[in-house]
Amino acid sequence: MKNLKLFSMIAIVAILTACTNQDPTFIRFISAEEVSVALGKELNFDVKVRVANPKGETQFVFEGLPQWVTPTQNGNTVTLKGTVPSDFDSIPVRITAINNKEATEQNVLIRKGMVVIYSEDFGTTATGNPSVTAYNGYERGGLGGGVAVYAQEGGTVSIRTTSSSANGYPNASGACNAMMAGTGASLVIKDIATCGARNFKLSFGCNQSNDTIAVAYRVYNTTEWVSLPFSKETVVWGKVEGITFTLPEGTNTISLKFTAGRTGFGTRVDDIILGTFDATSEPIIEGTAPPIFYETFGNSGKTENPRDAIDAYTDYDNKSPVVFTGTTDVRATSSINTHVWFAATNPATRYLSISGINTAGVSNLKLSFDIAHSQASATPTVVVNNILTVKVKDLNTNIETPLTVPAISLGGQNVYSTVPDITDIPATSNLQITFTGTAQNTMGFRLDNVRIDGNR
Repeated sequence: MKNLKLFSMIAIVAILTACTNQDPTFIRFISAEEVSVALGKELNFDVKVRVANPKGETQFVFEGLPQWVTPTQNGNTVTLKGTVPSDFDSIPVRITAINNKEATEQNVLIRKGMVVIYSEDFGTTATGNPSVTAYNGYERGGLGGGVAVYAQEGGTVSIRTTSSSANGYPNASGACNAMMAGTGASLVIKDIATCGARNFKLSFGCNQSNDTIAVAYRVYNTTEWVSLPFSKETVVWGKVEGITFTLPEGTNTISLKFTAGRTGFGTRVDDIILGTFDATSEPIIEGTAPPIFYETFGNSGKTENPRDAIDAYTDYDNKSPVVFTGTTDVRATSSINTHVWFAATNPATRYLSISGINTAGVSNLKLSFDIAHSQASATPTVVVNNILTVKVKDLNTNIETPLTVPAISLGGQNVYSTVPDITDIPATSNLQITFTGTAQNTMGFRLDNVRIDGNR
């Protein structure tokens, strides 16, 4: 009986072994069918197969493989490597895996991928709803986003953690977002390098429809904001995609502006991504050289009366030969840094002159400054060129030039807006700038951060 059992066991093992040796070879691809790689970047993609009952090494045959791609095999994996040329477009490659006379095919699309030029998810932590100018938790992602500057116009834009974008659309970052005040405001993102590209694709998350929010771009050293139309009908978080635009040849730096109208609870944006399928190069940020002139009025403004008159104050950033005169005063409050105050009493007689500014040998001169009104109510809207005039004078020739101040609508009480890129500034060794209030300045306004930029 024992010999019969032993014989039976040997027979079963023999049968199983025979069956195993006769099982067919089976090959299955287990890698992705598509890979994206940007122009000028490195392709590094693994093609993998799983082989059951192999006999010897698996062979790979490629059809349509570009010459710039080199395949390297290691067992059942082939790594495709190469530098993507600037004229590359998407191409399908047929890959056949062969083992023991069995063959399996798979098409792999090597697709021209998007390079992220700029991205912003507004970080993960914000305490006390800081304004966009005070917040320091930005991502500033992308090839050209490393020195992006954030500003607000026409109202308050703050960083919030409430009502986040989480679960509002695929891959929403949640956490922080930028909120434009319910009274309306603009989020401006400056100094985005285009990195040699001209054709762009923009997407962002938003909680309002296109009836409430608009987006535009501006090329550095121009004044026109170019509108970027899009469609979004919902007033809950969703993703706006497919905004495309082409920049003029030679553009190196742009700004983006998100402008929200009046709403009940504010307009929020998140997960801004600007990308390109063009070949890219190193970022060039125009206008990032040190300013020709910059005055912040120091840190010594008094918070109580009597405040210092212009000619009595001494903590200016710029010393002799720069001279400050006027009928305004320098002050601060418990919540506002040092600035120049243009009172509403006899408003048309209130002025600030800054003389002795050296702009000689500089081209493309542009003046900018920050301004905030102190009107408590939201109406009527305060517009910069209604309450302030600006003129410049070459003190070497006594030629005086009134400047065109843009009609920027200011935001809420004591909320600064930047007035950018005022042109027609002369190049001279002795420039004078004069800011003068008008009769329409009925509530007073604050002036800060006077700056002149140009190309040396």
